[in-house]
Amino acid sequence: MSYIYNESQLKFIYVFCMNKEKHLEWTYKYEKICDIFTDKYELFHNSTAKVRSYEKSLLTMSIFHRTYITTEENSIRDYIIGENISLMWFQSFFDILLRIPLDNNLAKQDMIAECRLYYKNNPLKF
Repeated sequence: MSYIYNESQLKFIYVFCMNKEKHLEWTYKYEKICDIFTDKYELFHNSTAKVRSYEKSLLTMSIFHRTYITTEENSIRDYIIGENISLMWFQSFFDILLRIPLDNNLAKQDMIAECRLYYKNNPLKF
């Protein structure tokens, strides 16, 4: 946990395990840990709500910030459309995660391979 905790891109951490009590102490040590879940549906609903709330706060701040930078309505509209696309991507991502069986190692390996491919040029590798 200490290895990834300080990554600036990491805003929230959700722990999924079979024994919540065993990992409960992490919530006291690490501020970014939102909660520990033993049920994948509860994890999905809580993480989706947190992402929506976070995206909404970013969108609000960004709209106000961009209003001062530009007065062109088209740029603000295009920005809002882009933010909505980003939110839809997160929703689709969580839907896909829910459909992956918990014991299907092949699906997990495929997802890890896709993530590695996506981030292969990211300068912050660990």
